Amino acid sequence: MLKSIVKSSVRSVYDTLTKIPNRLTITAGKMGMVEPYQPVYGEEVSSSQRLCQDRWNIMKQYLPKSDFSFMDIGSQIGYFTFQAAAEGAVSFGVERSKRACQVANAIKELRNMEHAAFLNMGVDSFTVKGLPKVDVLCCMSIYHHWVRESGFAEADKIFTELTAKTNALFFDTGQSNEENTDWTESLEFMNPDPIAWIENYLKEKQFTKVIQLGLFGTHLSHIPRMLFYAEK
Repeated sequence: MLKSIVKSSVRSVYDTLTKIPNRLTITAGKMGMVEPYQPVYGEEVSSSQRLCQDRWNIMKQYLPKSDFSFMDIGSQIGYFTFQAAAEGAVSFGVERSKRACQVANAIKELRNMEHAAFLNMGVDSFTVKGLPKVDVLCCMSIYHHWVRESGFAEADKIFTELTAKTNALFFDTGQSNEENTDWTESLEFMNPDPIAWIENYLKEKQFTKVIQLGLFGTHLSHIPRMLFYAEK
């Protein structure tokens, strides 16, 4: 009885924080609510701005076959963190939005995902030093925000520290060929071929095997992003 009451209470938390019509996304963001960027893990029908299952279907083919650790940088409401936990990982999400972490932890309780955990922390060249070493690192759709907010030098320091903590990486980022975004100009160093630039950049970080997993669309531009898997 008590467990059902707790679950009902937790459900109301993430319903309140995540069930926002897409047309109100901007208003909700200004109000400090959670942008429905990812699907809610475990929901058969979940409105989100960017599809994730298509990427995960490819990514899971490259996961270790036995027990492993997985760290998701910019985990939002935990979709990829939970998916990795379901595949046998001890899974750790890092997210700077307090509200998003609240939603992720609510989903964790609802789904009994004991092997997933979340840290509410912004990642910079100082805080990144305290993050653990893991078997698999997921760093998707966040690198371009570091560049836009703090410049390439800072973004590179963060990424260098992160990639030193793993031997396997899933990576995508905003690209310089995306249109009508507020980071395109800050990514001009990727020109003329952003996909080639990213591949070479990953090799500079000591990844000896870099695989292009495919192009996946976003809700921000008609230009799709390349998803990479890299190993040392």
